[in-house]
Amino acid sequence: MRALACDLGGTNVRFGLGIDGRLDPESVVQLPNDRFSGFGAALKHYLGQARVGGVDRAVVALAAPIDGDTIRLTNRDWTIARAEIAQIAGTGDVVLINDFVALGAALSRSEALATRPVLPGAAEQGVKLVLGAGTGFNASALVADGHVLAAEIGHTGFAPEPGLETELRDHFAGRFGRCSLDRVLSGSGLVALYRLACGRSGRAAQLDDAAAVTAEGAGGRDADAALACGTLAGMLGRTAGDLALTFLPRGGIYLTGGVTRALAPFIQGADSPFARAFLAKGRMRELMQGFALDLVVDDSAALVGCLAWPDLPSNNVRGACAAGPT
Repeated sequence: MRALACDLGGTNVRFGLGIDGRLDPESVVQLPNDRFSGFGAALKHYLGQARVGGVDRAVVALAAPIDGDTIRLTNRDWTIARAEIAQIAGTGDVVLINDFVALGAALSRSEALATRPVLPGAAEQGVKLVLGAGTGFNASALVADGHVLAAEIGHTGFAPEPGLETELRDHFAGRFGRCSLDRVLSGSGLVALYRLACGRSGRAAQLDDAAAVTAEGAGGRDADAALACGTLAGMLGRTAGDLALTFLPRGGIYLTGGVTRALAPFIQGADSPFARAFLAKGRMRELMQGFALDLVVDDSAALVGCLAWPDLPSNNVRGACAAGPT
């Protein structure tokens, strides 16, 4: 079985090939979405550059809820159609899944994921949780029987702490009518935090993208960038703690996403802003100390999950997957 795996986010798209369910690392390519007019153009480019003669199956993970054969991305004005993918890839076996469902499926093969420890709890048999910040935010859980629980947690409301977080909430609520986790736990949320921090300092913001803010903040070259990074890491830690109390993931918590990885200096270590916020659950602090947390340090996890998905029992759940003959 030769399968095409794809992880399509709001900013980048990643492609890879799998043989009998295992990802070929040499086949993995990441492309910026801004280079292409739509997903079909990106797919044609990859298949042409990789000289892919044909595939038996295509599994595409999307940053959007899955409900039907045509899906619109949440954070980009692209529409993805199973029929178009089938025509371009030359296969009638096309599966669309949510990107965090793919990451949840990847946890069934956690030994194949490149990770770095964040907090030293001991993982055991049980629920596994994956969450992360990138263009937006989401999470999913893999339960012991192999079912992946689909969710749109990023679109729940953001409950800020007083100070800079409240200013951030008011900023997004003023623009969009409400403030969700997807707005704040993201690259755009980080840039907004940085601009608010600069405003407090009485200086003009010099940085205009999340990569620059994390680089300057982690390098200690910009105090306002460092404040923004630390604040976002704390917000992410608090949210991860809330989800840990919701799912009780004894099997481990996995952090993913481009923004999450860029914030690693503010996440790793027992005294990091992330760890302090994660553990700050009052009477539940001792419980929180028992969870194992790992940072997923490469971008291939969702591709691994795409290839694992067909073997899991949750592969026909509405809201998680669109499959069947095209």
